[in-house]
Amino acid sequence: MSPIEKSRAKSVALKALGLGLYANDVEIRDAWKRIAFETHPDRNGSTHAEFARAKAAYDFLRTGANDENFLEDETSVSGRSSRSGIAKRPRITTRTVPLSASEAAECQAILAAQACALVNGENAHVVDLDAGGSHAGHSSGASTDHVPEAVQRHGRHLTYVVRTPLVRGTNRVAVPTALLEDIRKVKPMIVRFLSFKSGPGEIRVPEEVLSNVFPGARIVDIRFSDA
Repeated sequence: MSPIEKSRAKSVALKALGLGLYANDVEIRDAWKRIAFETHPDRNGSTHAEFARAKAAYDFLRTGANDENFLEDETSVSGRSSRSGIAKRPRITTRTVPLSASEAAECQAILAAQACALVNGENAHVVDLDAGGSHAGHSSGASTDHVPEAVQRHGRHLTYVVRTPLVRGTNRVAVPTALLEDIRKVKPMIVRFLSFKSGPGEIRVPEEVLSNVFPGARIVDIRFSDA
């Protein structure tokens, strides 16, 4: 493999593990452990292909081994022709990434700080999803706070998975917003909206909010359940 091919393969392998170009050995090992746990065929209906792809990426980064199958698959996925000369259609898989304990703590902390008016006395970390600020008449009342348990990533479509139900009235969800920039960054933000029903449901973030709050995302949903 030429130096250019090796550099390109390293970039692809890092991306397969959800890492940036400058990830160190510890970050690579931690990413592999997390993804291996999430994609093991015995869990969550994952396929062997998902697990094998992550392991091949990790082995390549750890040892420099030239796994032909991994390189062919990743080359075709990134839009280039495979070694056979036939361009394959890109495959997008859905990956579920649980929030770490530190990420959940960051989300809980910003909710507590905002509730106590400790964030500069302003709504600097709050984004209202209701058009025209329709929550305003309810802002003085109680609100229900939520923290996601996990984030599902399908290309540029993010779905925050919340294991608590919607409540009638104001709901506040503290979410990491920079997942498509760098999976290791937290940057929590409070998303606030009114709900006129309680129980399970799904909220879609308006397009006008995406570019400012969720850089790189095409669709952002927040899914609530009774579980």
